[in-house]
Amino acid sequence: MTSHCRWSMASKIIVSGPAEGNFRSVLEKIAKLHSKNSFSLAIILGDFFAGPDTSSGDINADVSALIHGRIEIPLPIYFTVGKQPLPSSVIEKLEKSDDELSRDRQRKHPKDFVL
Repeated sequence: MTSHCRWSMASKIIVSGPAEGNFRSVLEKIAKLHSKNSFSLAIILGDFFAGPDTSSGDINADVSALIHGRIEIPLPIYFTVGKQPLPSSVIEKLEKSDDELSRDRQRKHPKDFVL
């Protein structure tokens, strides 16, 4: 009797705390770490976007850059909604793109949002 053994590679996952609107710098740090470590995916917990009371012109410009694909996303990045609501422009983009903000990626879990 021949036995076949299957080995699977462990996935490298990077997890971050809330970006709270400063997602551009969080994404840059993730990209830098990813270039050295080849992560399979990233998960950002807590608020990804700033709340309506703390949004500034720079943050709104970053949201626009993100939804128009002008921010590099080097790997699948999943995030959930924290305490702050999503910006209306993000909601519109998610509704039109099957819950994906930036790149066409295949979703594995329908309640996750992916960059």
